[in-house]
Amino acid sequence: MLMISGKLRLLIANIALLIFGEQLAFYIEKIWPLPLHLGNHFSIDFLWNLFPKIDFFKKFNDTYGHDIGDKVISSIANHIKTVIGSYGIVGRYGGDEFIVILEHCSPNYCKNIIDKLSVLDHINNLFSLEKPLSLSGGFMHYDGTITIDECLALVDNKLYQAKHKGRNQIIID
Repeated sequence: MLMISGKLRLLIANIALLIFGEQLAFYIEKIWPLPLHLGNHFSIDFLWNLFPKIDFFKKFNDTYGHDIGDKVISSIANHIKTVIGSYGIVGRYGGDEFIVILEHCSPNYCKNIIDKLSVLDHINNLFSLEKPLSLSGGFMHYDGTITIDECLALVDNKLYQAKHKGRNQIIID
């Protein structure tokens, strides 16, 4: 089982949580797959990827402005961080998309996390929004048999499935 702990976990958390954007790409490309290239001494057990995206965020930004939009993105990132707790990390993947990596969670626990992520009432109330915000996304198990790029492409495809099915949902592996 792949265990991410100690200084490496702190480094990953700092990169993903404190320095969103370009630095997260470094994490995905350089740090996450490292153990997979060290031979067959590691196995991955219950490592999951989630791509949540804020539905209709461009329209939201056009309506409320970029200052409020930035505050909403920050609030949603904090919401995701609170929901996943110590079971994973979250980073802004770009624009209104996030990436969540969960480790050592059962499929049922992951489903619980997804259900909790979907509840944005406190954010909608905080900003007194007329039309509530929602999240759509893709979610799948990463077992190390495909590349990181392939995994991200599959999760992104699930995000687009959610959008085509009416949004406000997470498509699960």
